[in-house]
Amino acid sequence: MPNIRTSVVINQPLERVFELVIRACRQSQWHWAALPATSDIPPPAAVGDSFTEEFLVAGKRGRITWTVRELRPPHRWVLSGVCPDGGTATLIYGFLAAPGGARVKRELSYNVPALMDGIGDFLTLRNRIQAESADALRRLKHVVEGD
Repeated sequence: MPNIRTSVVINQPLERVFELVIRACRQSQWHWAALPATSDIPPPAAVGDSFTEEFLVAGKRGRITWTVRELRPPHRWVLSGVCPDGGTATLIYGFLAAPGGARVKRELSYNVPALMDGIGDFLTLRNRIQAESADALRRLKHVVEGD
């Protein structure tokens, strides 16, 4: 299962960064893979909460249902996801205090067969997802610091 790791330091308090990231209803503001069709989702409040998200990853549209597996404010948020085609993903966010704010670490592991259709090779797909993930954290930094 491929694993994508990215991180960013955001110059805002740790608790504020954590709260914004876990608000599924705002993810389309910073993670362009999360399409606004699901923008009315309330933030997950507890382990076991689920929400469905429309996505666009590596040029492919899809749908995934995320379930909260771990929620330790303001330090950790872990989701597991299942797609209708049988694909799966695990998304781990870690939040650490850093000089001037918070370091956000994002780790994505995925096995999504539909993404391979038309991409050609595994390395190209991984590189596209890596670039998209890094861009998402840059956008998160801009959104949080600009609010």
